[in-house]
Amino acid sequence: MIDFKRIENICAIVMVVAFFLPWVSGGGMFSFAGYQLPNAAEMLTNLSAAFSESGQGDTYYSVYLVYLVPLLAIGVLATDYLKSDEKVAHYAAIAAGVFPVVGFLIGLINTGSLQGLAIGVWLTMLAAIVMLLATFGVIKRPE
Repeated sequence: MIDFKRIENICAIVMVVAFFLPWVSGGGMFSFAGYQLPNAAEMLTNLSAAFSESGQGDTYYSVYLVYLVPLLAIGVLATDYLKSDEKVAHYAAIAAGVFPVVGFLIGLINTGSLQGLAIGVWLTMLAAIVMLLATFGVIKRPE
């Protein structure tokens, strides 16, 4: 049984739910959830290819790494459900917390702007940071 009182498990559930919320929005004209980002990137690549002289757009396969966010969060829940070794659960929580934060920082460095980010990204960042703080013992569950 999953312990829903563990902070890491609550954060993992928030990360999975946030993956289906809007991550990028364009002023009400368009909105893409986390799972839709690879399709949105492909659409933008095709659009840029249509306007370029070479007729070919750059394909960004790294955008598919966004699928690791919910997979790592599910891994945290699975380690708790299967009562895995404490070290395995600790490392799974670290990976699930670090990956979105690093991805967010890389995206911020590349774009230089927070414009267009929607609620899904912010919930994912909050959950990832709280998960890391709980994993390293900075935040503890009241007994």
